[in-house]
Amino acid sequence: MIEAGKFERGLARKMPFVLPKGGTLLTVGAGCGFLSAHLARVRGDLTILMQEQDSGLRTVLQRLCAHNDRPFSDRFRLLDTPLAPDPAGALLALVADHRPDALILADAMLDPDALTRAIPALAPVPAQLHLTARWMEAWHTALPAVETLLAENGWHGPQFGFDPMLTRGYGRVAAPTPPPEA
Repeated sequence: MIEAGKFERGLARKMPFVLPKGGTLLTVGAGCGFLSAHLARVRGDLTILMQEQDSGLRTVLQRLCAHNDRPFSDRFRLLDTPLAPDPAGALLALVADHRPDALILADAMLDPDALTRAIPALAPVPAQLHLTARWMEAWHTALPAVETLLAENGWHGPQFGFDPMLTRGYGRVAAPTPPPEA
């Protein structure tokens, strides 16, 4: 897929138009960093934070960024926070520390049980949440339960027009406005 120019092609085409202007994106399970580097190139307004647990993928990410003259900075960072041994706790800490507007969950270590513990406690709550990559590959059979969990916690989706076999995107349901008092 890389040689054919199709690696994460759908994400690379759609994600730049989906993310909030001037926002902060946190990708948990950034893999080789392709999507993050692409977004840094086409959406200079974003702050992009990447987390990757796998040491081999972290090395590839660092080498690809260096090879493509994409230096790390305050707006393009590879975080050192590991997910293990407590993925739910690590996710909660990452969100609390970095306050992302959009969250991409791509690491399969964030299994449905970890999400069941983390999603209700996310604070602050990002405007968008996306499930993709290794997470979708490992947990696609758990999507109905995870989507129920997301809906119960104010997320609606899937939306944004991604290939539903590869990526699912969810947005927050706005709280209803109470009627004016008479």
